[in-house]
Amino acid sequence: MTRDLDLPADLPAGAVELIEAVGAEAAWVIVRAYGGTWVPVPATLPADHELARRLGPAVAAALVAWAGGGRVYIPSCRVATTRATIRALAATGRKRRDIATAAGVSEARVYQVLAEGPTADTRQMDLFATPAAHKEPASRA
Repeated sequence: MTRDLDLPADLPAGAVELIEAVGAEAAWVIVRAYGGTWVPVPATLPADHELARRLGPAVAAALVAWAGGGRVYIPSCRVATTRATIRALAATGRKRRDIATAAGVSEARVYQVLAEGPTADTRQMDLFATPAAHKEPASRA
């Protein structure tokens, strides 16, 4: 499943595993709700369970199908999301100072991230965008 996505190199292995198990959009929903914590996952999912309420029934069901009856660590993905935010804001032409403030990092960190290399291919789905922002990549002609 992840073969079709251009995942950031700094994405934690646990996040890649989560993406492979439940899909990119569902993984992002789970990371936003529980990132940085251990989550107990029931073997079966009652409709009124906290997971169903916080994640939605479809995402919760995918998590239960993958890790039901156990406990799973959900990585925060903070490093990867911060880098993605910095690059996205830089692509809009914003000043480095404004990017630092918006991303919650130092201006020096903004320069460091931007010096690491080119931004991601814009034809790829943005893993860190909200599901509504996903669009099909442009066709290669």
